This record gives sequence, structure tokens and C-alpha cells, in this order.
Amino acid sequence: MKILCSTPKSKARCIYKLSFPDGSFYIGSTGNFRQRLSGYKSSFKNSIGSVNKLIAAKVALFDTASFEKMYVLKDSENLREIEDIYIKSSIGNPLFLNRSTSAFSNSGMIKAR
Repeated sequence: MKILCSTPKSKARCIYKLSFPDGSFYIGSTGNFRQRLSGYKSSFKNSIGSVNKLIAAKVALFDTASFEKMYVLKDSENLREIEDIYIKSSIGNPLFLNRSTSAFSNSGMIKAR
């Protein structure tokens, strides 16, 4: 996985983008960038032992993904409101992987193609 930011170990509150080689992408937000990155790595890699081919394919795809901070929030800014702006700007893009069109839902990512 490629990390596209100057401070990957930062605990910054931010809006991030998880991009895959086919051009598809997921937009999310976190109060702790370092913890979110670690969580993604762990959840994808711990699935590798499964016989489920879809999960194995996601793990392989994740290894080629890029993870970048799109926007680092200032203390006074609302995380979900800023994320919602980024999500709304991606609606209609066929490569957009968010299940929900709102940052106020925790629906996650649609299944890999």
C-alpha cells in the first residue's frame, strides 16, 4: 500500500481517500489518521487466511491501494460536515465506492468489482 501524505504517522483529524489501481476510490474521515491506517491494514490482512476468494482479492487489491489525506481539519471544523462536502462532490462518479451519499452514515464501502 502506498501512503500519499507527508506525515503518515500523524494523529491528525482528516478526510482521507483510499484509491485502487482501477481508479475506484473511497472517501472517509477519521479523528486519528495513524489509527485508521493501522486498522485498515489489519482488517484486510487478517482476512487473508479465509477461503473466501472475494476477501483474498480485496487483500491483494489493498496491497496496491494508495491512502492519502485529502484535508486536515482545524480544531473548530466539524469532521462529518467537511467529509460530506467531499462525498457530495463524488456522487455520480461510477468509480466512487462509498455505499452512502452522506458522511452521516457508516455504511462503508461497496463490494469490489
